[in-house]
Amino acid sequence: MSDIYRIAEDKLEHLQKLIEEHSWDAYVYFANNCLGRNHLETFTQAKPLAKYTKVWKIGNYLVIKTRKRSWKKMRYDMEVRKLPEDKAGYYSAVFIVGVDETLRFFCHRLPWRFEFETDAFFEQLTEEDIRKMMGFEKHAIESEYLEDGRTRLQGDIVVVKRSITWDELIKYIEKKVKNSLYSETMKERVKLGSIFRAKVRNASRTALRLLASGIKSKNEGYILLGLEMVFGNLSKTPIFSMILSNMLENMKKDWSDITEKDMYWMLVSAVNIAVDKFIDFAFENSYWKACFKRKLKWLRESEKKITLRIGHHVFRFIGVPANTFFASLFTSKKLEWWENRSFIILRDTEIQATHDEHIPVSVKIRAPALIVFDTLRAHIRQVRRS
Repeated sequence: MSDIYRIAEDKLEHLQKLIEEHSWDAYVYFANNCLGRNHLETFTQAKPLAKYTKVWKIGNYLVIKTRKRSWKKMRYDMEVRKLPEDKAGYYSAVFIVGVDETLRFFCHRLPWRFEFETDAFFEQLTEEDIRKMMGFEKHAIESEYLEDGRTRLQGDIVVVKRSITWDELIKYIEKKVKNSLYSETMKERVKLGSIFRAKVRNASRTALRLLASGIKSKNEGYILLGLEMVFGNLSKTPIFSMILSNMLENMKKDWSDITEKDMYWMLVSAVNIAVDKFIDFAFENSYWKACFKRKLKWLRESEKKITLRIGHHVFRFIGVPANTFFASLFTSKKLEWWENRSFIILRDTEIQATHDEHIPVSVKIRAPALIVFDTLRAHIRQVRRS
């Protein structure tokens, strides 16, 4: 590995020397030792031989700063800043030149930042700063296991990893199942409530008077008989027992006078409370748990061997494709969820990456974990392989 670093160092120093000498051999040397035509075209955008172009060697990278012109910025400078035409519309473009694992040059154009306009910014940069601006923190070949954060896997592909615990994963699924089923329980509440409230609307005056008398005299027999007269064949349901319990609680209060209208609204309130309790009890003790078990079973059965293709890169590993159900789990871990690029790792596995221009790369992952495949941060005019 030390030999590879030494060779890369020599290549970068030689290229820097050619650029500083304004030698056309810089283009020839880069072209003969670069990854592909797209990197050569990006290198030409850097205008390395221009008199206003500056170059710094920072760690294992060359930083090239050049000047570009934008017609949109030109109009702004002339109309708002009142600059003359020969000084309007210019901005700084920054390019990173490095040597990859195949000992060939790459050229990467960074998205514009305000700091690029001052040379002092580049004089205090470190290699770690350059990596962060490019959109990663470490290379996969630097460690056996994939660590949390943004790791450059191969070429311009970055893997973003966040470790989680089994408890976090289980609790997330539990909470998500409950929330997703809440709308279904609302439908059941409305359905059951309408059935029992219909009985209350059709209750006879005799039944209401009997219930009112039972409440005032604290006679449980009157209350039970009155409720059976109101609900009829529904008196054998669990909800009826909850309504009876609620009415017995009301009986314990001191009532000076109760009208039929008061009794009607008391029954409606008892029905609403009983229906809510029944649905909540069924939801907490059986319904959601069955759905929760089905979701866990689905998660286990969804684990498979995955072959992911991004451009000319091919990645193979074992995991679970994270659909929209898990999107908020990724965002809670400060990960940007992308469909078809987000995965859950349930067992220790290994990512194998292949590409026709790069050497094969493999890195291990400890489970459980969340991973997202991303790319380096690049300028919109970065030339990419067709």
